[in-house]
Amino acid sequence: MVLILNFVLFRLMPGSPDRALARNPRVSAAAMEAARVRWGLDKPIFPDQLIAYVGATITGDFGYSVKYGGREVTSVIGEKIGPTLLIVGLGELIALAAGIALGAWTGWRRGRFGDRVGTLGALILYSMPYFWTGMLLITLFATTLGWLPTSGITTPGGPGGIQGAIDLLRHAALPIATIALGLIGQYAILLRSSVAEALREGYVLTARAKGLRDERILRGHILPNALLPTVTLAAINA
Repeated sequence: MVLILNFVLFRLMPGSPDRALARNPRVSAAAMEAARVRWGLDKPIFPDQLIAYVGATITGDFGYSVKYGGREVTSVIGEKIGPTLLIVGLGELIALAAGIALGAWTGWRRGRFGDRVGTLGALILYSMPYFWTGMLLITLFATTLGWLPTSGITTPGGPGGIQGAIDLLRHAALPIATIALGLIGQYAILLRSSVAEALREGYVLTARAKGLRDERILRGHILPNALLPTVTLAAINA
């Protein structure tokens, strides 16, 4: 459905490649027609263009980018995969670890002062949009304090080796923090609810009757049963 929607939208909206060529008075009609033939725009929209579009997308042929000077779209995307995996992956791991810790702590202390404070903090983080959190972090740590760079993934012509890795982490610190802060609240709220529900189960009462310590009950009995919704959400977010 997404493929079909994209196909229909880009056929209805202005700004298709052949229309972009038409805005240039220096492009001849023969050149425009040759471009239409090369891009398959001379064929019927349905089924020829639709089948070609879906087939090319499935096989990874995304065509050429008009914005990036005719480069292959796959090469443009490929340049961004590494930094994206680094930022999103580390942000996800940090958020998952912090969210599980906060959710388990607040769920175990449900109704107490620590639960109220922790849940309030999780709700605040959950309600903050990523773009707003990112602007706050840039304003504070990059613009005001000058500790971290404002953009880019590395310093152009920067050092290599360990210094290069440090430079990479300095550039990625704010995006990673933005993603982590945006996800911590989700995981904490969901896990708190699961832990609070698990505390009413019979196996918890049995574990307490055996004289097990609270930490062992939480880690060995409650968390393994309460983590499933949080792990599922983390898999969806990833």
